[in-house]
Amino acid sequence: MDDDKARAIEADIHRRREELALTLEALQQQAAPDRLAADVAVRALREGGALLDRASGALRRNPVAGVLIFAGIAALLLGPKGDAKRAQHSADGPPPEV
Repeated sequence: MDDDKARAIEADIHRRREELALTLEALQQQAAPDRLAADVAVRALREGGALLDRASGALRRNPVAGVLIFAGIAALLLGPKGDAKRAQHSADGPPPEV
């Protein structure tokens, strides 16, 4: 193999390594947790507004369904805490009087 061909191959390898390094750096920046969180926040704000508009329109058309949905969510959020407190009080005896 002559020297010119070897130098050309070495130059090509060097160029490709630099391109690969730049690509890896760009991927690392895109995959950074801060960047991912910011992207999710932007999407949530952008698409969340449309979702909120659709949900409010549905609530205006059928308010009873909305009340039932919110009541169910409230029951899910509040239910286990109340059950845990009742179970603890029944195991410990009556709750202390204030």
